[in-house]
Amino acid sequence: MPRARKKPGKELVAVNAKPDVLSLGGGLEGAERTSRETMTWNPSRLSPDQIINGLGGLYGQSAKDEADARGRDVVTNDGYAQGVVNISRDNIVGSQFRLNSQPNFTVLQNEISKSFNEDWAAEFQIAMEEKFNLIAESDDGWFDACREQTFTGLVRLAVGGFVYTGEALATSEWIRQSDRPFSTAIQLISPARLSNPNYTIDTPTLRKGVEKDQWGAPIAYWIQNAYPTEYINPEAYKWTRVAIRKPWAREDDRSFSARASRSAGNIICEGNSGRERPARPPSGPRSCRRS
Repeated sequence: MPRARKKPGKELVAVNAKPDVLSLGGGLEGAERTSRETMTWNPSRLSPDQIINGLGGLYGQSAKDEADARGRDVVTNDGYAQGVVNISRDNIVGSQFRLNSQPNFTVLQNEISKSFNEDWAAEFQIAMEEKFNLIAESDDGWFDACREQTFTGLVRLAVGGFVYTGEALATSEWIRQSDRPFSTAIQLISPARLSNPNYTIDTPTLRKGVEKDQWGAPIAYWIQNAYPTEYINPEAYKWTRVAIRKPWAREDDRSFSARASRSAGNIICEGNSGRERPARPPSGPRSCRRS
């Protein structure tokens, strides 16, 4: 009688579940101290704010101050670095920074008046863009508080500074002059002038010249009246507190942003009272005018 053949079975193989190299202090490979690649890797345990701003050393010097100074030096003396800044300006801004006004007429209809229809929105867009672009590119530099740059020049200057310092600083000024078409003007300021008064150390509510509330929201900025290294200028030892919002809700933004149109079609007209206030409801498609 022939014997039944046994079916070939699968052999069990013992697997060593332990890693070849044990990490010291935990089971993560990235934290091991016995590897040649990571044994001398000692990253900083400080908070990001401490790494960037330092601990409020002498004269407010910090890692960011040193990095900003090196960035300016490289851009000033290296043609390749200057080319990077110019390319960033050309790609982001271009030769003209134009307004694209698109008022949300449906919200205006629900909140203000039914006369804000689609035809009004189309006509308003054409009139607003033509007037804005004409004033923005004027040689008189109405948007610039120094009257040296056009609106496009201001944006290109801010973008260029952002490339090598990581920020741009500006304040919204209200200039009353009879020949101005409007009173609002942008004053660009070197970020190096943003610092704690009298170079005091950082606190939970004051960091690198930014005053915050108990929840961490910025409420004011402390700006040095002159560049920090202008020691012979008495204004270099004085600081001005710039509130982020005026009592009537006008904003002074640290980060540069030209707000040609407000959110959701909130049209702003400038009057002679020194404040910005909402425009009156129009009586017709072309009745929006400056008071």
